[in-house]
Amino acid sequence: MAKTIFDLLYNGEFNLAARGVIRSLEQEEIEQKIATEKSHLTKLLSPEDWKRFEELENLFGQASDFEKVDDFAFGVMLGVLVMQGVDEKWRGIVSGVDE
Repeated sequence: MAKTIFDLLYNGEFNLAARGVIRSLEQEEIEQKIATEKSHLTKLLSPEDWKRFEELENLFGQASDFEKVDDFAFGVMLGVLVMQGVDEKWRGIVSGVDE
Protein backbone atom coordinates (compact mmCIF):
# COMPACT_ATOMS: atom_id res chain seq x y z
CA MET A 1 0.00 0.00 0.00
CA ALA A 2 1.37 3.41 -0.95
CA LYS A 3 2.08 5.83 1.85
CA THR A 4 0.04 9.01 2.00
CA ILE A 5 1.55 12.44 2.49
CA PHE A 6 0.36 12.23 6.09
CA ASP A 7 2.27 8.98 6.63
CA LEU A 8 5.41 10.51 5.16
CA LEU A 9 5.13 13.68 7.25
CA TYR A 10 4.33 11.79 10.46
CA ASN A 11 7.26 9.41 10.01
CA GLY A 12 9.69 12.19 9.13
CA GLU A 13 10.19 10.82 5.62
CA PHE A 14 9.14 14.03 3.91
CA ASN A 15 11.12 17.17 4.58
CA LEU A 16 9.21 20.31 3.65
CA ALA A 17 12.43 22.32 3.55
CA ALA A 18 14.18 19.97 1.13
CA ARG A 19 13.09 20.32 -2.43
CA GLY A 20 14.78 19.90 -5.73
CA VAL A 21 16.22 22.95 -7.40
CA ILE A 22 14.38 23.68 -10.59
CA ARG A 23 16.35 26.01 -12.81
CA SER A 24 14.98 27.55 -15.97
CA LEU A 25 17.01 28.76 -18.92
CA GLU A 26 15.83 32.29 -18.11
CA GLN A 27 17.16 32.02 -14.56
CA GLU A 28 20.52 30.76 -15.80
CA GLU A 29 20.75 33.65 -18.29
CA ILE A 30 20.02 36.20 -15.54
CA GLU A 31 22.59 34.64 -13.24
CA GLN A 32 25.18 34.76 -16.05
CA LYS A 33 24.41 38.46 -16.60
CA ILE A 34 24.87 39.09 -12.88
CA ALA A 35 28.22 37.28 -12.92
CA THR A 36 29.34 39.30 -15.94
CA GLU A 37 28.40 42.59 -14.29
CA LYS A 38 30.11 41.62 -11.04
CA SER A 39 33.25 40.74 -12.96
CA HIS A 40 33.14 44.12 -14.67
CA LEU A 41 32.65 45.93 -11.34
CA THR A 42 35.61 44.16 -9.75
CA LYS A 43 37.81 45.85 -12.35
CA LEU A 44 36.30 49.30 -11.76
CA LEU A 45 35.89 49.49 -7.99
CA SER A 46 38.59 49.99 -5.42
CA PRO A 47 39.06 47.16 -2.89
CA GLU A 48 37.22 49.25 -0.27
CA ASP A 49 34.29 49.96 -2.59
CA TRP A 50 34.19 46.31 -3.65
CA LYS A 51 33.95 45.29 0.01
CA ARG A 52 31.05 47.72 0.46
CA PHE A 53 29.39 46.27 -2.64
CA GLU A 54 29.72 42.73 -1.25
CA GLU A 55 28.26 43.87 2.07
CA LEU A 56 25.34 45.44 0.19
CA GLU A 57 24.85 42.19 -1.69
CA ASN A 58 24.75 40.31 1.63
CA LEU A 59 22.11 42.73 2.94
CA PHE A 60 19.98 42.07 -0.15
CA GLY A 61 20.31 38.34 0.56
CA GLN A 62 19.25 38.77 4.17
CA ALA A 63 16.25 40.87 3.13
CA SER A 64 15.31 38.19 0.60
CA ASP A 65 15.48 35.51 3.31
CA PHE A 66 12.97 37.44 5.44
CA GLU A 67 10.69 37.71 2.41
CA LYS A 68 10.96 33.97 1.73
CA VAL A 69 10.02 33.13 5.32
CA ASP A 70 7.05 35.50 5.14
CA ASP A 71 5.93 33.93 1.85
CA PHE A 72 6.25 30.44 3.34
CA ALA A 73 4.28 31.43 6.46
CA PHE A 74 1.55 32.98 4.30
CA GLY A 75 1.38 29.84 2.16
CA VAL A 76 1.04 27.64 5.24
CA MET A 77 -1.68 29.92 6.60
CA LEU A 78 -3.59 29.73 3.30
CA GLY A 79 -3.23 25.95 3.32
CA VAL A 80 -4.68 25.78 6.83
CA LEU A 81 -7.61 27.99 5.82
CA VAL A 82 -8.31 25.78 2.81
CA MET A 83 -8.20 22.67 4.99
CA GLN A 84 -10.58 24.31 7.48
CA GLY A 85 -12.98 25.01 4.62
CA VAL A 86 -12.69 21.43 3.37
CA ASP A 87 -13.28 20.13 6.90
CA GLU A 88 -16.37 22.31 7.35
CA LYS A 89 -17.74 21.18 3.99
CA TRP A 90 -17.00 17.54 4.78
CA ARG A 91 -18.72 17.76 8.16
CA GLY A 92 -21.76 19.25 6.44
CA ILE A 93 -21.84 16.44 3.89
CA VAL A 94 -21.42 13.73 6.54
CA SER A 95 -24.11 15.22 8.75
CA GLY A 96 -26.42 15.69 5.78
CA VAL A 97 -26.39 19.48 6.02
CA ASP A 98 -24.64 20.55 2.83
CA GLU A 99 -24.24 24.32 3.01
